[in-house]
Amino acid sequence: MLRSFVDANVEDWDLYTTNVEFAINDSRSESTGFTPFELVFGFSPLSQLDLFLEAAQSTAGRRTGGVGTAHEVAAKFSSQLRDARQRLELAQQRQREQFDRRHGQREYAVGDLVWIEAKHLTEKVMDRSICRKLTKRWHGPVPVTERFFSDMQMTMPEADRGAPVAYRLRLPPHWRIHDVFAQHRLKPYTSGQDAFAARDHLAVPEEVVVDGQKEAHVERILARRVRFVNLNKRECAWKHKFATKPLGDVSNVAVTLLKLG
Repeated sequence: MLRSFVDANVEDWDLYTTNVEFAINDSRSESTGFTPFELVFGFSPLSQLDLFLEAAQSTAGRRTGGVGTAHEVAAKFSSQLRDARQRLELAQQRQREQFDRRHGQREYAVGDLVWIEAKHLTEKVMDRSICRKLTKRWHGPVPVTERFFSDMQMTMPEADRGAPVAYRLRLPPHWRIHDVFAQHRLKPYTSGQDAFAARDHLAVPEEVVVDGQKEAHVERILARRVRFVNLNKRECAWKHKFATKPLGDVSNVAVTLLKLG
């Protein structure tokens, strides 16, 4: 979810963690049937949207009021956890069946477009400056150029071989990786999926204008802050280092140490 809010350079992710965390904890899970707040605290707290609704008072009474005695709360927790555990087991079985059904029947012909799962790509393809968790999960689409069958499948008639176990793909020239991928590393591409594709990493523009003023490029670091042993943060010092000017210039500055009180 956090991937949907960050900018193209994924440098502002920390601005959204609190809201995203609350949204996840206040969302009802399809597997358990409860929100994480309900399973931990017994109720879901008011959100910012509830505070702006006209029915906020009635909502507050429904969501936070009437908690009950300690015995009632314990009984409610036990019932919720028991129901959540049963629903989770059913959901896992259903997801396992769906996975086996979808992946067992996937077959691609030469020329088909497919997506490649990003977590199996090496650093030669991924941008090292960006955290993988915040990048797009699938790369492509790329076309299939060749199909590979197992040795056992090759002994069977062509009509009985089933789906290939691996595919050769036409990768971008700058991807210096092996071009054969297992079947379960791919998923089919359908028209329109790239309408909301994840944003690629953007290079820093040559000129950045903020409030009508053009920002300057940093040439070198002139100072660094030093913290001494057995001194608190308020007694840190800035160590400045300036390039000396030619003799005769009154602006000559040597290395100075300024201690902040």
